[in-house]
Amino acid sequence: MEKNLKILSRMTCYTVTHKGELQPDSKINEIALLTYEDKANMSEVDQLIFDVLYQNGELT
Repeated sequence: MEKNLKILSRMTCYTVTHKGELQPDSKINEIALLTYEDKANMSEVDQLIFDVLYQNGELT
């Protein structure tokens, strides 16, 4: 794959106040609570999103 290929990626981030225990189901394989320190283990697009969330004070 060409390294300089530009790809448009659209993601939506949601926030919610939740009571109770989160559980995976048939469409969600795993639930993980991530912090900014986890950024190095993510895809490039997720790293960009984490940077914006962190800069906006929405991610610890």
